[in-house]
Amino acid sequence: MNKGITLATGKYFKVIDGDDWVDTDSLIKFVEKLKNMNSDLVLTNHTEVYPNHTMKVCLVHDLVDGKTYTWNDKFDIKRVALHTLTIKTRLLQQNKVHITENCFYVDVEYVIWSIYLAHTITYLDIYLYMYRLGNNNQSVSKMNMLKNVNMQEKVSYQLVKLYDQFNQKSNMSINQDDTIFNTFKRSIGSTMRTYLLLDTQSARLHIINFDKNISNISRMSFNKLNEDKFIKFLRLDNYFMIPFIRALYKFWLLKYAYLDK
Repeated sequence: MNKGITLATGKYFKVIDGDDWVDTDSLIKFVEKLKNMNSDLVLTNHTEVYPNHTMKVCLVHDLVDGKTYTWNDKFDIKRVALHTLTIKTRLLQQNKVHITENCFYVDVEYVIWSIYLAHTITYLDIYLYMYRLGNNNQSVSKMNMLKNVNMQEKVSYQLVKLYDQFNQKSNMSINQDDTIFNTFKRSIGSTMRTYLLLDTQSARLHIINFDKNISNISRMSFNKLNEDKFIKFLRLDNYFMIPFIRALYKFWLLKYAYLDK
């Protein structure tokens, strides 16, 4: 990704993961619209592609198709993902954005940098990105996430540092901060859920150590993460609820076939 940012010459920059693709007809429409746009950040919809079905996903509400907004406007973005964003190339290059290398799960770094650097946003009601899921060989499969949990930790700590850094500069609007936080907390929660795949004692020890490291990096971020219901529940009574939460999570994974029965 870093080499792509350095070498890019186009007005806009978009990342397509190696497992995924874009819908051809939607891409043609998207490029034509980009030619007449000047927003810093362009958001689109995506389609989740499973082995036996597809599901269209829209993560924004209250944004009019094609209208340009700023972070001071009123709208609801649940979160921003790699699949949904396109960013002006010069913003990445001028701010010397550098993403952690030789590591999975770094897309969230790129996402929160893009949100932070953008001043204007346009939503296009186009289902552009085809996001492949349900393949056990993917880095986002549960077993591979457990195998690569050290990478999740590494990225999570970097996200904590970035969120703390952005807040210290005190130039974010409430809407921008909320959008970054909604994206950031999901990644932290994902790392904690990966630990729940371990045995109960190991899960508890890893989550406590992980949370302690977050606190050491940024007490502000640590406290802010209590706004996430899942993380707050994990922390209750000195992490006493972890065995119960782990059992519920394993049941949910088995029910929806995310783990081998």
